[in-house]
Amino acid sequence: MGVTFRTGGYIKHVFLGGRTIKDGEAAAVWNINGVHRQIIGPKRIIMYNSTIRFLTCYTAKQDQYIHVDHKNGQVELIYGPASLYENPVCHEKVTIHDGIRLDSSSECIIVYTSRKIESIGLVEPEDLKKSSTNPIPLWSPKCERRKREVRGPMLFLPTDDETVHQFTWSGIDERTGSMIPRKDTFSVLRTNPNRTLKLTLPIVTSDNVLFNASIFLHYQIIRLSEVVSSKDPMDNMYDGLKADVHILGQQISSEYLHKMVDGSNEVTKRLSTLTAYPTLC
Repeated sequence: MGVTFRTGGYIKHVFLGGRTIKDGEAAAVWNINGVHRQIIGPKRIIMYNSTIRFLTCYTAKQDQYIHVDHKNGQVELIYGPASLYENPVCHEKVTIHDGIRLDSSSECIIVYTSRKIESIGLVEPEDLKKSSTNPIPLWSPKCERRKREVRGPMLFLPTDDETVHQFTWSGIDERTGSMIPRKDTFSVLRTNPNRTLKLTLPIVTSDNVLFNASIFLHYQIIRLSEVVSSKDPMDNMYDGLKADVHILGQQISSEYLHKMVDGSNEVTKRLSTLTAYPTLC
């Protein structure tokens, strides 16, 4: 028996013998006929030609929940503090999830709520058309999906019919300053003002000389509906910036940058005004 708590990795076939299931342990036992029973310790059992598998215990803290996928297709959420033994007879999968902490009113998430609506329709199967002229009523389940915005400060724990929107956006490579497609996956949107994005943009002059410009972009998310409908706002913003600096690059030459002492300063000034970004704005 020992002092170690056994989990789902312990599976034994016992021809004749006993096992002690300690307090804090649980096990599933199948007899010679394949009949299953779950035993929660402390208990001593005697087995004949049986298989025993100890069960893994999942524990959720107060700010967590247990997500249970049952074998019958049902989904159950158990809010912490709570614990559950994962039984392969009953459960397809058991996982622990953290609640989503929204620290301020500038942090928000998008939540979808799905609700089943049963509607009756008249259906006449092809194989019954010859024998019956009356259509057959069948229940046809439909799903209504609603979207809402949830803002902090709060700890959000979803119900079993709620799904939190996951955003997958391009992000900045901190080493090179370039944009990496689909770099960041997150659920919490931060809508506070003066968020800063530092990136490096390649600019080609009119005589095909390449130079890089480091840009600090200050932005704020205002219309959430547009952010949700856009697949990747960061990538869209980056494409707009590249298009605008390409136009700017075609208006200057490398000779202009080399000969004029203040030439680079003038370019910097142009890059620092919104009028330089008609495509983006």
